[in-house]
Amino acid sequence: RHAPCPVGVRESWLHSRSGMMTAPANVTAKDIGLIMSLGYLVYDLATDWGSLCPNPMDTWLLVSYVLISGWRVIVIAISVLSSKATWECLLDLRHDNSKSRMLVSFTWVATPPLVAVWSVMGSIWAWEMLTSTQDCMPNPMHLGFLFVWQVACYAWLVTQVIVGWAAWTLENRMRRVERDIREIEDDDSLRRWGRASE
Repeated sequence: RHAPCPVGVRESWLHSRSGMMTAPANVTAKDIGLIMSLGYLVYDLATDWGSLCPNPMDTWLLVSYVLISGWRVIVIAISVLSSKATWECLLDLRHDNSKSRMLVSFTWVATPPLVAVWSVMGSIWAWEMLTSTQDCMPNPMHLGFLFVWQVACYAWLVTQVIVGWAAWTLENRMRRVERDIREIEDDDSLRRWGRASE
């Protein structure tokens, strides 16, 4: 008979009911599918693409794959560190774990601006390629995929703006509640319960 597992250990890489190694509960089939798909696309870039285009569209695709998959890996890391679901870990700007707070801050400050700049640059390069050397792509399917990936990058940015707005709204509400509580605190409540707004 084993001792009960502490919270979080049950979902770790090494523990499962079957005794086999499993991914944490925070890693979903969608995450694995995303990483595998992007891995295949990197392989496709390495084997099918050359430097035929005047602008390095293959490099643009590779960097955009790395940015999006890197963002997802960071979100999963935040989720594992904070024991929160991946969908909610970027909404919380007040993680108890300092590493989680640092990663959330880095994610909001660095990733969306990088993806935005890189997407605009890719759009400019793609437009130049379409108007001058459309036949530099390995085949027409790659051209279609390039367009789909551009749309996906911009959709990701719109989603990040919406989630960022929600996180900022939640943080502002929390600060307003804390300010309201501080206004009604008195010596008696501080003595009995401590500072309630912390």
